[in-house]
Amino acid sequence: MVAIMSTVSYTARGKSISITLCEGVYEPAEDSFLLLDSVRCGRRFLEIGCGTGLLSILCAMMGSESEAVDINPVAVECCLENARNNGVHVRAYLSDIFDGVNGFFDTIAFNPPYLPVSESIEGAEQWSGGEDGFSATRRFLDGLPGHLEDDGRAFLVLSDLTDINSLIREYPGMEFARLDSRTFDFESIISYEVRMLR
Repeated sequence: MVAIMSTVSYTARGKSISITLCEGVYEPAEDSFLLLDSVRCGRRFLEIGCGTGLLSILCAMMGSESEAVDINPVAVECCLENARNNGVHVRAYLSDIFDGVNGFFDTIAFNPPYLPVSESIEGAEQWSGGEDGFSATRRFLDGLPGHLEDDGRAFLVLSDLTDINSLIREYPGMEFARLDSRTFDFESIISYEVRMLR
């Protein structure tokens, strides 16, 4: 049973979305909204780390066949509940990044845990990207060729607290296009579009 904290309404691309915030599930924050503004929903859309399902629900409203995965089973239930409440179908299921995912998508989005810290406390998987901030991001990028269509696009958020250029150099078979950013007191977060160079 999902413990409901509150319900919040968002407007994105002319669509009104009602999101139930669930205990233990990452609440939409600035990085979520940056990704929301950056993603161009495709025909077949996959969201990795869906949390409440805000982005997957928006893409379903925009006509995408939406799939959403999360490592947190409570997030999967929360996403399914929010999709039902908004009158759209999102196929949400448990997966550690691509581990449980089958098939190819023209659009894949991921708001990874990107802070360069190593935390072992419960819930740290929502923000801790390991020592260099890229532990989950690397697994995402490594899995892209097996799930992104040839002309597909992936979207992700990175932090300038990490060495983004070194990450990009690790993937010469991919093109990273900077899209947008948000700046705070101590960091900037940046959205990127990633395409495979084939």
